[in-house]
Amino acid sequence: MNTFREVLRGAGGRFPHFVTAIVLVVAAAHGPNAHAQIVGVGRFPVAIAENQVTNTAYVANLDANSVTVINGVTYGTTTVTVGTNPVAVAVNAATNMVYVANETSNNVT
Repeated sequence: MNTFREVLRGAGGRFPHFVTAIVLVVAAAHGPNAHAQIVGVGRFPVAIAENQVTNTAYVANLDANSVTVINGVTYGTTTVTVGTNPVAVAVNAATNMVYVANETSNNVT
């Protein structure tokens, strides 16, 4: 989901309280029948990763010390608390493990 990350970087890397990059996921999945879907996330989203096997996206929210988990089918969200100031997120699709790098707490959750 490189286009997801590029949209975040293209807008200065951060959005105030929501991410519109989900539009690209919907467009990729539905081709000419694409539609826009805005999904609310936590404060100061800075990074995003996707597990294409489970159709789930993960957004690191810097100021909220959390990751928003987005269901790619229903667009429902769940929030997971992580370390202090998460700045990066990565997914291992084979194991469905999600790794979050936390800047201030200097750890990975």
